[in-house]
This record gives sequence, structure tokens and C-alpha cells, in this order.
Amino acid sequence: MKRETFKNKAKLQLEEISKDIEQLKHKMKESSEDLKETYKKQIKNFDEKKEILESKLKQMADLADDKWDDAKDAFEEIANSIKEKVTKILKK
Repeated sequence: MKRETFKNKAKLQLEEISKDIEQLKHKMKESSEDLKETYKKQIKNFDEKKEILESKLKQMADLADDKWDDAKDAFEEIANSIKEKVTKILKK
């Protein structure tokens, strides 16, 4: 996958993750007090991971070709993991 294509895809993934986190925040507001603490911790964790992804994406701009594929794979692995976990929580 070309770098520009991947960057565009990655930006879309980050936007989706942000929307999912916002949905989770909305769900938290509607939940019981017991669940709110759990949601707060999960949201904080997802926000931190999203920030890591944003940082990785910026760093990837300067990577040599031999490091690019590893960085791309790591980015996608983290992004997919966040997406799966948030989706699972939203379905509850």
C-alpha cells in the first residue's frame, strides 16, 4: 500500500475511533453510577491509545522504506484492536 493511501486510510480510522469514543461517552452518561466508573477508565484508555496512534502516524512520515511496513502493521494492529474493543462495549 502506498504511503499516501495508507495515511488517508489511517486518518479515516482515527476519525472512526474518535466517533466511537464519543458514542461510548454518550452511553456512559446514560448508564448507572456503577458502570460510569468502568466507562471512564475505558474511555481514558482508548483516548490514550488514540493519541499514541496519532503520534505514530506523524512519526511515520519520516521513516525509511525498510521501517515503513513494520510501522504500518503496528498502527493497523492497534487501531483494529481499539475499534474491536469499543464496538464490543457499544453492543452491550
